[in-house]
Amino acid sequence: MRDYPKPEIQDGGSMDCSYFATAYIAKLFWHDVTWERVKEWAKDKRRANLYLQEVCKISLAWDHYDGGRSSRSIAYSQYPGFRKWVEAFIEHGCIGYASTHIISNYGHAVVILECDADGVLLADSCRGLVKISWEEFIKPLPNCNSHVEAWYLCGDAK
Repeated sequence: MRDYPKPEIQDGGSMDCSYFATAYIAKLFWHDVTWERVKEWAKDKRRANLYLQEVCKISLAWDHYDGGRSSRSIAYSQYPGFRKWVEAFIEHGCIGYASTHIISNYGHAVVILECDADGVLLADSCRGLVKISWEEFIKPLPNCNSHVEAWYLCGDAK
């Protein structure tokens, strides 16, 4: 496992996880930005993680899984081979931006850093650096669809 910086922890009850995740990825690419700056930038945009287009190579995940035929809102558990797909991106040196439901019944942005047979290493603005099992990462919840939104090529990352 690489030595990753600890993510900044957001205040309890905050819904700013997408800004924290985006700022964390930017910092891995030597771009020092605060989550507050990302939030300000995203005010007129739809998704905070698009801020990273200015910093690194971005690849929208749903454009690559099964030739772009899938909707990004389909739950991980509904994709045959999802785990191998994630492993392939990580193996090629990418970092993922994902929306998960590992904390409660609402979307929660996390950064996928690494994975192995035992699970997935995440940078989580509520729990810090945390490794969770594949089962916890992929598990379906009623009315909740977890998905990877984008992959970032990390050749020049810290």
